[in-house]
Amino acid sequence: MSLDGNRDDLYFDRVDEALDLIERYDPTTLDSIRQHFAGILVCGTERFRLAHWNDNAKLCIITEPYLAGSSSSPESVASTLVHENMHARLCAAGVPYKDGRRAHIEVICAMAELAFARRLPFGSELVQRTERRIEDWASSGEAPWSNATTRDATLDHLEATGAPRLLVRFVRRLARLFRRRAA
Repeated sequence: MSLDGNRDDLYFDRVDEALDLIERYDPTTLDSIRQHFAGILVCGTERFRLAHWNDNAKLCIITEPYLAGSSSSPESVASTLVHENMHARLCAAGVPYKDGRRAHIEVICAMAELAFARRLPFGSELVQRTERRIEDWASSGEAPWSNATTRDATLDHLEATGAPRLLVRFVRRLARLFRRRAA
């Protein structure tokens, strides 16, 4: 089997184990995932986020480094899926994910994670980690979640992965131009 096949097996196994945990300890959330997700896609190498919800495609997108990492336990991946499911539910309810509201939405999604972690008989470490994240996110304001922050992190990632510097500089300038026009 190829190295890619081994990696694909690892990704599949980690997501499958996570879904098994959700089925066992929070079947209502698994029903919601089935209702809202068209699928779970593992792609991307960015390290500035673990996963995200793509509402247009109805996909939960999980990054490869997250699933390949030694810290991606079944509980952690399940918690991530619960978080992204809350994003899916909020989108389905018409709650816009826009600047000025994102910190609040992220805290709501993390609260869903916390509720799930508390259902796990062995989730005390996950509960503590999630509680700390909620505190951090609730007190950090909107800046970490803004379009500008996400755009800058994406461009930094492109540059770090070897995209031509000229292209990255051009896209940065173009983004500044559009920001000025929007203001």
